[in-house]
Amino acid sequence: MTKKLLNDPLRGFPQTIESIMEGSISLMHTKRLVHRPLVGLTSTHLEALQLAFRFSTSTYALVRQTAQKVLDGSFTWWSYSYKLFIDNLVQLLENKEKTTNYEQFKGALYVLANGKQASILTRQDWEVIEKIWPALCLAESPDPSKQSIVALFDYVQDLIITNHTSFQIEFKFPDNIFKFADALLEDYEGNIHKSLPLISKELIQGSNKREAEINAKNKRTYNNIASSLCQICCNKALHWRHVDFAQTLLSLLLRRDTILHSDIILHFFQLLISDSIKNKKIGYKFLCFLDRGENNGVGAKWPIKFGIRKDNSFLLYDADKLPSGQKEWDNSEFHHKPHWGFYTWPKEFKVYASPLHQDWSNREYSQFTQLEQSIIKDTEFLHKFASLYSLEIF
Repeated sequence: MTKKLLNDPLRGFPQTIESIMEGSISLMHTKRLVHRPLVGLTSTHLEALQLAFRFSTSTYALVRQTAQKVLDGSFTWWSYSYKLFIDNLVQLLENKEKTTNYEQFKGALYVLANGKQASILTRQDWEVIEKIWPALCLAESPDPSKQSIVALFDYVQDLIITNHTSFQIEFKFPDNIFKFADALLEDYEGNIHKSLPLISKELIQGSNKREAEINAKNKRTYNNIASSLCQICCNKALHWRHVDFAQTLLSLLLRRDTILHSDIILHFFQLLISDSIKNKKIGYKFLCFLDRGENNGVGAKWPIKFGIRKDNSFLLYDADKLPSGQKEWDNSEFHHKPHWGFYTWPKEFKVYASPLHQDWSNREYSQFTQLEQSIIKDTEFLHKFASLYSLEIF
Protein backbone atom coordinates (compact mmCIF):
# COMPACT_ATOMS: atom_id res chain seq x y z
CA MET A 1 0.00 0.00 0.00
CA THR A 2 2.84 2.37 0.84
CA LYS A 3 4.52 1.75 -2.52
CA LYS A 4 1.22 2.23 -4.32
CA LEU A 5 0.62 5.57 -2.63
CA LEU A 6 4.13 6.91 -3.20
CA ASN A 7 4.45 5.81 -6.85
CA ASP A 8 1.19 7.26 -8.10
CA PRO A 9 1.14 11.10 -7.93
CA LEU A 10 -2.60 11.13 -8.69
CA ARG A 11 -3.27 9.22 -5.52
CA GLY A 12 -2.08 9.80 -2.04
CA PHE A 13 -2.43 13.19 -0.44
CA PRO A 14 0.46 15.10 1.13
CA GLN A 15 -0.81 14.39 4.62
CA THR A 16 -0.91 10.66 3.86
CA ILE A 17 2.67 10.69 2.60
CA GLU A 18 3.75 12.74 5.63
CA SER A 19 2.26 10.25 8.09
CA ILE A 20 3.93 7.37 6.24
CA MET A 21 7.29 9.15 6.43
CA GLU A 22 6.85 9.81 10.15
CA GLY A 23 6.06 6.15 10.77
CA SER A 24 9.06 5.01 8.73
CA ILE A 25 11.44 7.39 10.52
CA SER A 26 10.07 6.36 13.93
CA LEU A 27 10.54 2.68 13.04
CA MET A 28 14.12 3.29 11.87
CA HIS A 29 14.92 5.17 15.07
CA THR A 30 13.50 2.34 17.20
CA LYS A 31 15.63 -0.18 15.30
CA ARG A 32 18.66 2.02 15.88
CA LEU A 33 17.98 2.09 19.63
CA VAL A 34 17.54 -1.67 20.04
CA HIS A 35 20.42 -2.58 17.75
CA ARG A 36 23.56 -3.65 19.58
CA PRO A 37 26.59 -3.53 17.32
CA LEU A 38 29.52 -5.76 18.20
CA VAL A 39 31.78 -2.88 19.14
CA GLY A 40 34.26 -3.06 21.99
CA LEU A 41 34.77 -0.39 24.60
CA THR A 42 36.91 2.32 23.01
CA SER A 43 38.65 5.31 24.53
CA THR A 44 35.81 7.54 23.30
CA HIS A 45 33.27 5.34 25.07
CA LEU A 46 35.38 5.49 28.23
CA GLU A 47 35.48 9.29 28.17
CA ALA A 48 31.71 9.39 27.71
CA LEU A 49 31.17 6.94 30.61
CA GLN A 50 33.48 8.93 32.88
CA LEU A 51 31.52 12.07 32.05
CA ALA A 52 28.23 10.25 32.72
CA PHE A 53 29.58 9.01 36.07
CA ARG A 54 30.56 12.54 37.01
CA PHE A 55 27.05 13.77 36.13
CA SER A 56 25.46 10.89 38.06
CA THR A 57 26.79 12.46 41.27
CA SER A 58 25.84 16.01 40.28
CA THR A 59 24.14 18.53 42.55
CA TYR A 60 21.05 18.69 40.32
CA ALA A 61 18.57 15.82 40.67
CA LEU A 62 17.44 15.78 37.03
CA VAL A 63 21.04 15.65 35.80
CA ARG A 64 21.81 12.79 38.20
CA GLN A 65 18.79 10.76 37.13
CA THR A 66 19.50 11.16 33.40
CA ALA A 67 23.19 10.27 33.78
CA GLN A 68 22.37 7.24 35.96
CA LYS A 69 20.06 5.91 33.25
CA VAL A 70 22.86 6.26 30.70
CA LEU A 71 25.30 4.47 33.02
CA ASP A 72 22.83 1.69 33.74
CA GLY A 73 22.30 1.07 30.02
CA SER A 74 26.05 1.18 29.36
CA PHE A 75 26.79 -1.34 32.11
CA THR A 76 24.27 -3.67 30.46
CA TRP A 77 25.74 -3.01 27.01
CA TRP A 78 29.36 -3.63 28.04
CA SER A 79 29.07 -6.35 30.67
CA TYR A 80 32.22 -5.60 32.68
CA SER A 81 32.49 -1.86 32.18
CA TYR A 82 31.15 -1.28 35.71
CA LYS A 83 34.51 -2.44 37.10
CA LEU A 84 36.10 0.78 35.82
CA PHE A 85 34.15 2.77 38.43
CA ILE A 86 34.28 0.49 41.48
CA ASP A 87 37.26 2.32 43.02
CA ASN A 88 35.57 5.69 42.46
CA LEU A 89 32.37 4.46 44.11
CA VAL A 90 34.29 3.10 47.09
CA GLN A 91 36.13 6.41 47.44
CA LEU A 92 32.82 8.30 47.53
CA LEU A 93 31.35 5.92 50.11
CA GLU A 94 34.38 5.90 52.42
CA ASN A 95 34.75 9.70 52.24
CA LYS A 96 38.09 9.59 54.05
CA GLU A 97 38.99 13.15 53.07
CA LYS A 98 35.50 14.47 53.96
CA THR A 99 35.05 15.89 50.46
CA THR A 100 31.93 13.92 49.46
CA ASN A 101 28.76 15.98 49.70
CA TYR A 102 25.22 14.72 50.20
CA GLU A 103 24.35 14.64 46.47
CA GLN A 104 27.51 12.73 45.54
CA PHE A 105 26.93 10.19 48.29
CA LYS A 106 23.32 9.63 47.26
CA GLY A 107 24.30 9.42 43.59
CA ALA A 108 26.92 6.75 44.35
CA LEU A 109 24.33 4.61 46.16
CA TYR A 110 21.92 4.90 43.23
CA VAL A 111 24.65 3.92 40.74
CA LEU A 112 25.21 0.78 42.81
CA ALA A 113 21.52 -0.06 43.21
CA ASN A 114 20.13 0.86 39.77
CA GLY A 115 19.09 -2.12 37.72
CA LYS A 116 17.67 -4.07 40.70
CA GLN A 117 18.41 -7.76 39.93
CA ALA A 118 21.07 -6.70 37.39
CA SER A 119 22.66 -3.99 39.54
CA ILE A 120 26.32 -3.81 40.57
CA LEU A 121 25.36 -5.00 44.06
CA THR A 122 24.14 -8.35 42.72
CA ARG A 123 27.05 -9.07 40.34
CA GLN A 124 28.71 -12.41 41.02
CA ASP A 125 32.30 -11.24 41.32
CA TRP A 126 34.30 -11.84 44.49
CA GLU A 127 36.74 -8.97 43.81
CA VAL A 128 33.86 -6.49 43.48
CA ILE A 129 32.17 -7.82 46.63
CA GLU A 130 35.45 -7.50 48.53
CA LYS A 131 35.52 -3.76 47.79
CA ILE A 132 31.82 -2.89 47.90
CA TRP A 133 30.43 -4.74 50.94
CA PRO A 134 32.87 -3.44 53.60
CA ALA A 135 32.64 0.06 52.12
CA LEU A 136 28.83 -0.04 52.35
CA CYS A 137 28.95 -1.21 55.97
CA LEU A 138 31.33 1.60 56.97
CA ALA A 139 29.74 4.31 54.81
CA GLU A 140 28.67 7.44 56.67
CA SER A 141 26.35 9.97 55.11
CA PRO A 142 27.56 13.60 55.07
CA ASP A 143 24.09 14.48 56.36
CA PRO A 144 22.85 11.65 58.63
CA SER A 145 19.65 13.53 59.47
CA LYS A 146 18.30 12.96 55.95
CA GLN A 147 15.67 10.23 56.08
CA SER A 148 16.07 9.60 52.35
CA ILE A 149 19.58 8.24 52.95
CA VAL A 150 18.34 5.91 55.70
CA ALA A 151 15.58 4.64 53.40
CA LEU A 152 18.10 4.21 50.56
CA PHE A 153 20.40 2.16 52.80
CA ASP A 154 17.47 -0.06 53.78
CA TYR A 155 16.66 -0.52 50.10
CA VAL A 156 20.28 -1.45 49.33
CA GLN A 157 20.32 -3.98 52.18
CA ASP A 158 17.03 -5.57 51.06
CA LEU A 159 18.28 -5.65 47.46
CA ILE A 160 21.39 -7.63 48.43
CA ILE A 161 19.51 -10.01 50.75
CA THR A 162 16.81 -10.73 48.17
CA ASN A 163 19.04 -11.21 45.13
CA HIS A 164 22.34 -12.52 46.47
CA THR A 165 22.91 -16.18 45.61
CA SER A 166 25.87 -18.35 46.53
CA PHE A 167 28.03 -18.69 43.44
CA GLN A 168 31.06 -20.87 42.94
CA ILE A 169 34.42 -20.27 44.58
CA GLU A 170 36.23 -23.22 43.09
CA PHE A 171 35.52 -24.72 39.68
CA LYS A 172 37.28 -27.63 38.04
CA PHE A 173 36.68 -29.31 34.69
CA PRO A 174 36.41 -33.10 35.07
CA ASP A 175 39.15 -35.10 33.38
CA ASN A 176 36.73 -37.17 31.30
CA ILE A 177 35.61 -34.09 29.38
CA PHE A 178 38.88 -33.82 27.45
CA LYS A 179 38.14 -36.87 25.27
CA PHE A 180 34.87 -35.25 24.15
CA ALA A 181 36.75 -32.06 23.31
CA ASP A 182 39.29 -34.05 21.27
CA ALA A 183 36.44 -35.74 19.37
CA LEU A 184 35.20 -32.32 18.21
CA LEU A 185 38.60 -31.53 16.68
CA GLU A 186 39.14 -34.81 14.85
CA ASP A 187 38.79 -34.98 11.08
CA TYR A 188 36.21 -37.39 9.66
CA GLU A 189 34.30 -38.07 6.47
CA GLY A 190 31.88 -35.26 5.76
CA ASN A 191 33.65 -32.93 8.15
CA ILE A 192 32.51 -29.34 7.56
CA HIS A 193 34.90 -27.58 9.92
CA LYS A 194 38.60 -27.10 9.45
CA SER A 195 40.70 -29.90 10.85
CA LEU A 196 42.56 -28.65 13.91
CA PRO A 197 45.48 -30.23 15.76
CA LEU A 198 44.75 -31.93 19.07
CA ILE A 199 45.46 -30.04 22.26
CA SER A 200 48.89 -30.83 23.65
CA LYS A 201 49.49 -32.02 27.20
CA GLU A 202 51.51 -28.88 27.92
CA LEU A 203 48.48 -26.68 27.18
CA ILE A 204 46.24 -28.85 29.33
CA GLN A 205 48.71 -28.69 32.22
CA GLY A 206 48.97 -24.92 31.81
CA SER A 207 45.18 -24.56 31.89
CA ASN A 208 44.99 -26.76 35.00
CA LYS A 209 47.59 -24.57 36.69
CA ARG A 210 45.70 -21.39 35.81
CA GLU A 211 42.48 -23.00 37.01
CA ALA A 212 44.10 -23.80 40.36
CA GLU A 213 45.43 -20.23 40.67
CA ILE A 214 41.98 -18.75 40.00
CA ASN A 215 40.38 -21.07 42.56
CA ALA A 216 43.01 -20.20 45.19
CA LYS A 217 42.54 -16.48 44.51
CA ASN A 218 38.75 -16.75 44.84
CA LYS A 219 39.09 -18.70 48.11
CA ARG A 220 41.51 -16.09 49.47
CA THR A 221 39.19 -13.25 48.46
CA TYR A 222 36.21 -14.99 50.06
CA ASN A 223 38.07 -15.36 53.36
CA ASN A 224 39.16 -11.70 53.22
CA ILE A 225 35.54 -10.59 52.77
CA ALA A 226 34.41 -12.68 55.75
CA SER A 227 37.28 -11.40 57.92
CA SER A 228 36.60 -7.75 57.02
CA LEU A 229 32.90 -8.06 57.83
CA CYS A 230 33.66 -9.85 61.09
CA GLN A 231 35.99 -7.03 62.16
CA ILE A 232 33.20 -4.53 61.50
CA CYS A 233 30.76 -6.67 63.52
CA CYS A 234 33.15 -6.74 66.49
CA ASN A 235 33.87 -3.01 66.41
CA LYS A 236 31.87 -1.61 69.34
CA ALA A 237 32.71 1.99 68.40
CA LEU A 238 30.49 1.83 65.28
CA HIS A 239 26.83 2.78 65.09
CA TRP A 240 24.41 -0.13 65.44
CA ARG A 241 23.28 0.27 61.82
CA HIS A 242 26.80 -0.42 60.54
CA VAL A 243 27.15 -3.51 62.73
CA ASP A 244 23.68 -4.78 61.80
CA PHE A 245 24.42 -4.35 58.08
CA ALA A 246 27.74 -6.21 58.42
CA GLN A 247 26.16 -9.09 60.37
CA THR A 248 23.46 -9.49 57.74
CA LEU A 249 26.00 -9.60 54.90
CA LEU A 250 28.25 -11.96 56.86
CA SER A 251 25.39 -14.42 57.33
CA LEU A 252 25.01 -14.57 53.52
CA LEU A 253 28.53 -15.98 53.20
CA LEU A 254 27.76 -19.29 54.91
CA ARG A 255 28.29 -22.11 52.43
CA ARG A 256 28.35 -25.91 52.32
CA ASP A 257 31.56 -26.22 50.31
CA THR A 258 33.78 -24.24 52.68
CA ILE A 259 34.06 -23.53 56.41
CA LEU A 260 34.30 -20.05 57.86
CA HIS A 261 36.99 -19.11 60.36
CA SER A 262 36.36 -20.11 63.97
CA ASP A 263 36.26 -16.45 65.09
CA ILE A 264 33.26 -15.85 62.83
CA ILE A 265 31.42 -18.91 64.14
CA LEU A 266 32.11 -17.80 67.74
CA HIS A 267 30.71 -14.37 66.91
CA PHE A 268 27.41 -15.90 65.79
CA PHE A 269 27.33 -17.95 68.97
CA GLN A 270 27.54 -14.69 70.92
CA LEU A 271 24.59 -13.35 68.93
CA LEU A 272 22.42 -16.03 70.53
CA ILE A 273 22.49 -14.08 73.81
CA SER A 274 22.27 -10.60 72.26
CA ASP A 275 19.74 -8.09 73.60
CA SER A 276 18.43 -7.55 70.06
CA ILE A 277 15.81 -10.00 68.84
CA LYS A 278 16.99 -9.56 65.25
CA ASN A 279 20.57 -10.46 66.21
CA LYS A 280 19.39 -13.55 68.06
CA LYS A 281 17.41 -14.66 65.02
CA ILE A 282 20.44 -14.13 62.76
CA GLY A 283 22.64 -16.21 65.06
CA TYR A 284 20.00 -18.91 65.45
CA LYS A 285 19.43 -19.27 61.69
CA PHE A 286 23.15 -19.19 60.98
CA LEU A 287 23.95 -21.98 63.41
CA CYS A 288 20.96 -24.09 62.34
CA PHE A 289 22.14 -23.90 58.75
CA LEU A 290 25.71 -24.62 59.85
CA ASP A 291 24.70 -27.94 61.43
CA ARG A 292 22.13 -28.96 58.80
CA GLY A 293 22.78 -32.30 57.13
CA GLU A 294 22.53 -33.15 53.48
CA ASN A 295 19.17 -34.05 51.93
CA ASN A 296 19.74 -37.08 49.70
CA GLY A 297 16.09 -37.86 49.00
CA VAL A 298 14.15 -41.11 49.31
CA GLY A 299 14.09 -42.30 45.70
CA ALA A 300 10.41 -43.28 45.77
CA LYS A 301 8.57 -44.58 42.69
CA TRP A 302 5.02 -43.91 41.61
CA PRO A 303 2.32 -45.02 42.47
CA ILE A 304 2.62 -44.34 46.19
CA LYS A 305 0.06 -45.64 48.65
CA PHE A 306 0.23 -42.90 51.24
CA GLY A 307 -1.64 -42.48 54.50
CA ILE A 308 -2.08 -44.49 57.68
CA ARG A 309 -1.28 -48.14 57.07
CA LYS A 310 -0.44 -51.17 59.18
CA ASP A 311 3.28 -50.76 58.58
CA ASN A 312 3.37 -47.19 59.92
CA SER A 313 0.75 -47.42 62.67
CA PHE A 314 3.46 -47.61 65.33
CA LEU A 315 4.42 -44.02 64.47
CA LEU A 316 1.04 -42.63 65.53
CA TYR A 317 0.74 -40.62 68.73
CA ASP A 318 -0.39 -42.67 71.71
CA ALA A 319 -0.96 -40.75 74.94
CA ASP A 320 -0.89 -43.96 76.99
CA LYS A 321 2.69 -44.72 76.01
CA LEU A 322 4.27 -41.36 76.82
CA PRO A 323 7.41 -41.59 79.01
CA SER A 324 6.78 -40.46 82.57
CA GLY A 325 10.08 -41.01 84.41
CA GLN A 326 13.74 -40.27 83.82
CA LYS A 327 14.55 -43.86 82.97
CA GLU A 328 11.81 -43.99 80.33
CA TRP A 329 12.93 -40.65 78.85
CA ASP A 330 16.57 -41.74 78.72
CA ASN A 331 15.67 -44.92 76.86
CA SER A 332 13.12 -43.40 74.45
CA GLU A 333 13.73 -43.39 70.71
CA PHE A 334 12.50 -40.36 68.80
CA HIS A 335 11.38 -40.36 65.18
CA HIS A 336 13.16 -37.36 63.65
CA LYS A 337 11.45 -36.96 60.26
CA PRO A 338 7.65 -37.14 60.55
CA HIS A 339 7.09 -37.56 56.78
CA TRP A 340 8.98 -40.89 56.73
CA GLY A 341 6.55 -43.76 56.65
CA PHE A 342 3.51 -41.68 55.66
CA TYR A 343 4.40 -41.90 51.96
CA THR A 344 7.23 -44.41 51.60
CA TRP A 345 9.99 -46.00 53.62
CA PRO A 346 13.66 -45.34 52.94
CA LYS A 347 15.97 -48.24 52.21
CA GLU A 348 17.30 -47.94 55.75
CA PHE A 349 14.94 -46.59 58.40
CA LYS A 350 17.16 -44.94 61.02
CA VAL A 351 16.22 -43.00 64.13
CA TYR A 352 18.27 -41.24 66.74
CA ALA A 353 19.47 -43.41 69.57
CA SER A 354 17.99 -42.83 73.00
CA PRO A 355 19.51 -39.88 74.91
CA LEU A 356 21.34 -42.28 77.21
CA HIS A 357 23.11 -44.00 74.30
CA GLN A 358 24.01 -40.99 72.15
CA ASP A 359 27.80 -40.98 72.12
CA TRP A 360 28.09 -37.60 70.40
CA SER A 361 25.92 -35.83 72.99
CA ASN A 362 27.47 -37.62 75.98
CA ARG A 363 31.10 -36.92 75.12
CA GLU A 364 33.74 -36.15 77.69
CA TYR A 365 35.28 -32.69 77.80
CA SER A 366 38.52 -34.00 76.30
CA GLN A 367 36.60 -35.25 73.25
CA PHE A 368 35.34 -31.79 72.29
CA THR A 369 37.00 -29.77 69.55
CA GLN A 370 38.96 -26.67 70.45
CA LEU A 371 36.12 -24.45 69.22
CA GLU A 372 33.54 -26.31 71.32
CA GLN A 373 35.76 -26.18 74.42
CA SER A 374 36.09 -22.40 74.10
CA ILE A 375 32.29 -22.10 74.05
CA ILE A 376 31.74 -24.41 77.03
CA LYS A 377 34.36 -22.60 79.12
CA ASP A 378 32.36 -19.37 78.90
CA THR A 379 30.04 -19.90 81.89
CA GLU A 380 28.47 -16.46 81.53
CA PHE A 381 27.44 -17.28 77.96
CA LEU A 382 25.99 -20.66 78.96
CA HIS A 383 23.94 -19.26 81.87
CA LYS A 384 22.54 -16.45 79.78
CA PHE A 385 21.86 -18.79 76.85
CA ALA A 386 19.97 -21.23 79.06
CA SER A 387 17.92 -18.50 80.73
CA LEU A 388 16.95 -16.89 77.42
CA TYR A 389 16.09 -19.99 75.45
CA SER A 390 14.11 -21.54 78.26
CA LEU A 391 11.69 -18.60 77.85
CA GLU A 392 11.89 -17.63 74.16
CA ILE A 393 10.89 -19.69 71.14
CA PHE A 394 11.66 -18.38 67.63
